[in-house]
Amino acid sequence: MNMQLDFETLFNQALSDWPEELDLSVLEHADSDFSHYSVKGLGDVFYEIEGKFIDSELEVIFCELHMAIYILLRSTAKFLKGIKRSSIRSKMVKLIFEERLKRSCARSDLNWREADYKLVELYFSKNK
Repeated sequence: MNMQLDFETLFNQALSDWPEELDLSVLEHADSDFSHYSVKGLGDVFYEIEGKFIDSELEVIFCELHMAIYILLRSTAKFLKGIKRSSIRSKMVKLIFEERLKRSCARSDLNWREADYKLVELYFSKNK
């Protein structure tokens, strides 16, 4: 495996998959305290992006990385009606991403291949 697994490189590549500006203005099914809500259209954008990586060599990396970006954007929607992708802090995405990777590695119900676990191990060895 001779691939670039540096977080900043992965982050910049993943971020380029998202629209330049994201509309977060419409919250649907929102509780009065915003403990449960969805952002109109955000899930659709995420699933379209995620679909590009299914069955790719880096599927687990990019699907988890895009989920981390989605989680951050969804949280942002509580406070902002929109955001430019260039405003997303890589450090915050990295925290979410790496926590998700660690949790996912501990699960047995994800249908990951042995190569997926080795890829995550290689990622962490290069991003200490």
